[in-house]
This record gives sequence, C-alpha cells and structure tokens, in this order.
Amino acid sequence: MKELNINTLQKALGQLPEYEPPTGLWDDLEAALDADGLLSESARSLPQYDPPAQIWSNLENALVQKKAIRIGFSRKILAAAAVGLLLLGAWWFMSPDTSKQGRVVVTQETLNEEIRNSVQEKDDAAFEMLETLCASRAPVCEQPDFIALKSELDELSEAKKELRNTLGRYGDDPALAAQLVRIERERSGLLRQMMTMI
Repeated sequence: MKELNINTLQKALGQLPEYEPPTGLWDDLEAALDADGLLSESARSLPQYDPPAQIWSNLENALVQKKAIRIGFSRKILAAAAVGLLLLGAWWFMSPDTSKQGRVVVTQETLNEEIRNSVQEKDDAAFEMLETLCASRAPVCEQPDFIALKSELDELSEAKKELRNTLGRYGDDPALAAQLVRIERERSGLLRQMMTMI
C-alpha cells in the first residue's frame, strides 16, 4: 500500500524523541530466558511415577456413575413437569367456560329533557341570517377563509341533520345525543368566527 503523505510521515517520525535502554537490560533478559531453560531441565530430572492401573478405572467408574445420576434425575424432573403441563392443559380445555354462557343484561338509559329539547330545536336565527347574507352575494362570502369556514359549517349542519333523524328513529340514545351536542358546539364556534369576519 502506498503512503499518500510520505513526506509528512517522515518529518513526524524524525521529530520523535530517541531513548537508550539501560545498560543491563539485555543482560537481564538473557538471564531470564536462561532461567526458563534451567527450570525445564530441572523438571526433567524430577522422578516420574506410574499410577496403578486400578486408579484410572476407579476414576472412570466414579465419573460415569455421577453422570448417570444427573441424567436420571433431570429426566425424572422433565417427565414430571411434562405430565403436570399435560394435566393442566387437559383440565383447562375440559373445564366449562362460564364466560361463554348466555347472559342477557338489559339496561335502559333516560335522556335529560334539556338535552332532548336542545337537540330537537330549530336552527338559531344567526345561522339563518348567515344563509341569507351569503345568498345575497355579500363580498365577505367570497373570501377564501370565509368559504372554508362555511364549508365546515355546512358539513356539520348535514351531520346534525342526519343525527337528528337517527335520534328520532332510535329514541333517546345518550351517545347520539352527546354527539349531537358536540356538533352543535362546533357549529356555534364556527358561527362566531364567521360573524367576526362580517
């Protein structure tokens, strides 16, 4: 591999400080290596003993017995756990499920009269005034912001009309009434914004 900045590298290497090792360093290293050699020579001169053949067979038998005990014990635990899981699964599968038994709960909620009246009343005069203003082609009705607000108001009015019809068919459903109240609040907020633009 070719070095791209060889001049810079050589200059940096030239600026590195140089050190001289202590005078006895090489002698100490050589003595340590010789000591390893002397140790291995003295290890060769140690007496060697051959153990009786029966010792190896005794060790081997003891290791085999311990291994057999461990394997037998762990297999028994695993078998007991598997049987327990099978019994638990069978009990769970066979037990009658009380949550699936047919229970019929009938509740009836009543709707507050004030909410019913507010939901079923006619539109406010301010909404009608806005309709007549835009029917007469007032300049404010041509502004993009006003047109966007009017579009939202028309969508909410349509949703209110559909919910009123649904509420009439299904009686006093509190969820539908609450949704109708939320739509009416949004319509009122839009109407206020549009009135400030007029």
